[in-house]
Amino acid sequence: ALVSTGKARAAVAKAFCAMSSDTVAASPLQAQTGEWSTDDDVATGPSPSYAHSMSAIDLQAESRANEFKVFAVDYFAQWQDTVTARIASDMKQTDQYRRDVDHYQAKVESLTAQKKRQEEKKKPVKNDLLEKLKRNQEKLEEADIVYENA
Repeated sequence: ALVSTGKARAAVAKAFCAMSSDTVAASPLQAQTGEWSTDDDVATGPSPSYAHSMSAIDLQAESRANEFKVFAVDYFAQWQDTVTARIASDMKQTDQYRRDVDHYQAKVESLTAQKKRQEEKKKPVKNDLLEKLKRNQEKLEEADIVYENA
């Protein structure tokens, strides 16, 4: 909006300059309006003229808009990189937690199947197998809690 307003003011100043140049030289309108260089697209002449003031406002508005654009774009790009890195890191960690749960589920299922096969054959289940099953069930419960809280 600031740049658009500056451009509109400059256009009005250009129109005034064009009108004053078509009138008699040294008219009161020309003295107050000033002149506008079509080559450089800026006001020329003494600084208190209307054209000079509008040209300065236009240039200042463009400069401020460009500064803001650079600041905002740089800030948002940095913010996006930071957020993207954090999310990627969190997703990677959560994925690792899920893999841990899957690992212990498979292990517990395998050990449970071994225990079941031994029971079906009416063989005594070895204490090593029972301890291993218990340890892995505990690890599965811990991994489940960690994954659910991630």
